Amino acid sequence: MFNFNTMLRNTKNSLSKSNPLYKYLIALLLLVVISYGSFAQGFNTQEGWVVTHEGDTLHGLIKDLKDKREEILFKPHSSPAFKTYTPSDLKSFRYTGEYYYKTKELPGQDQATMPVFVLCLIEGPLSLYRDPDFFYAEKQAGTLHKLEQMNTMQESGKMLVDKRYINTLLHLTRECQNLQALIKDTRLHTAGLIKVVTAYNQCIDPPQGAQLTTKPTKVKLRIGVKLGTHVSNISYFQEGTSVRDYDFVQRIGYIGGAVFDLSYANKFSLRPEILITQKGASYQGFTTNVGEREIYTSLTTLHLPLSLYYTLPTQRLRPFILAGAALSYTISDKSYMISPTGRRGVDTGKQFFGFRAGGGLNYSFESGHSMNIEYVYDYAKTSGTFWRVKTQYVNHSITLGFGF
Repeated sequence: MFNFNTMLRNTKNSLSKSNPLYKYLIALLLLVVISYGSFAQGFNTQEGWVVTHEGDTLHGLIKDLKDKREEILFKPHSSPAFKTYTPSDLKSFRYTGEYYYKTKELPGQDQATMPVFVLCLIEGPLSLYRDPDFFYAEKQAGTLHKLEQMNTMQESGKMLVDKRYINTLLHLTRECQNLQALIKDTRLHTAGLIKVVTAYNQCIDPPQGAQLTTKPTKVKLRIGVKLGTHVSNISYFQEGTSVRDYDFVQRIGYIGGAVFDLSYANKFSLRPEILITQKGASYQGFTTNVGEREIYTSLTTLHLPLSLYYTLPTQRLRPFILAGAALSYTISDKSYMISPTGRRGVDTGKQFFGFRAGGGLNYSFESGHSMNIEYVYDYAKTSGTFWRVKTQYVNHSITLGFGF
């Protein structure tokens, strides 16, 4: 049965300065404060340049803001700080040795055109652009043509696909009739469209052809920290049977550490973490053939999760789900048992392995930093034995994370 007074006492003890976790958390907080300034200014920035509408070219650092549709952060080499630039300020911007964006007029929510940054995939007599949702084709100094398809569910349950982009491409490339077969077999994705546009530009102007810009780097590495709390409980098992003599009380522990997020296309990410956690449980009561008994488990562990995340492609507020595995090593073990025969230590194991799942919400700031709140369910079994039975832990954690 849940004992609230015991939980409060355990929480107070967890914050004691004599607890090893207290020192780890203080060290982690100091590391975050000291390193925040350098991370905020230097991480996920790349060399590049911007071109103003007046034709001036400025070289400096561009902050990676993921979906750069309406603004970017740019710091000229001559300036000490980043400044926000919008499509009204810039004609284009480019990362050194990589892809670049141009300002184009696209329909807004009320169908009135508005200037936005669009990714330039290829330039030439026929150019190809992409914003976060659509592809666009443009002849030199011409009109942007949206390349799209419409999917309609029929009453029979069959999906009807209207490949409107094919007719648009056939119209734009009508000077080169030999491309019709290629266009009709083209799917609406980056590689296929680049192939069609390149073939058309080589047909129209073979010496010049087209300038294929470097494709965007879809894989990004971000570093962050997380701090939070979790509730843990303990049980024992032997040959698949739970030992039910002990009704353990949940204990509140703390969790914190570093996060390394390797993301692909801002949707999928592989996230290894290095965390310090405190877990435990307690029991007070009568047991068969022994009498009154008190059991306290208190572990400080090095927790090493590896999880796969999927983030829904919405705007700044993005929900996500996760699943993975975790390996833990015991740093400090203060577990013990008090019985009529005296007090003795309890072997709760030096190594844990288990699985985890959860979800949460991530919010991206205009600066490119992010904050998230995350819930994770952890289930782990230990290598140790306690009265010839193995130990298993269940943890429910809630953490607040910050990404740089």
